[in-house]
Amino acid sequence: MPHIAIHSLTALPFLMIGDYPNAVGCIAPDVAWIGNEITIRRSKKPASEVIESLSELRTVPYRITHSILLWILFGWSDMWLGVGLHVILDCFTHKGRMTQQPFYPFPWRWRWTL
Repeated sequence: MPHIAIHSLTALPFLMIGDYPNAVGCIAPDVAWIGNEITIRRSKKPASEVIESLSELRTVPYRITHSILLWILFGWSDMWLGVGLHVILDCFTHKGRMTQQPFYPFPWRWRWTL
């Protein structure tokens, strides 16, 4: 599950030095999750259960925005530090269905979580 508060905290140093693109990059990948987050919060089931029940189609936008390949493809180099920090944090903290695929659409998944 995205941890927008933690990602917002990682944006603070970038904001303090006036690096606004990287500050946005710290939170931008999770924008694709907003629809799923609404579904989770409206459900009476535990978040982990709702996440595991999401169709693969509902996770594709999230996978795309968490793919290092997307950011390279579009050449958004002014946001790379923020996005990279976001994806690295997610690699270590997301398990189960949300295990990160940092090179999506390639199916390799990050396996080393905390």
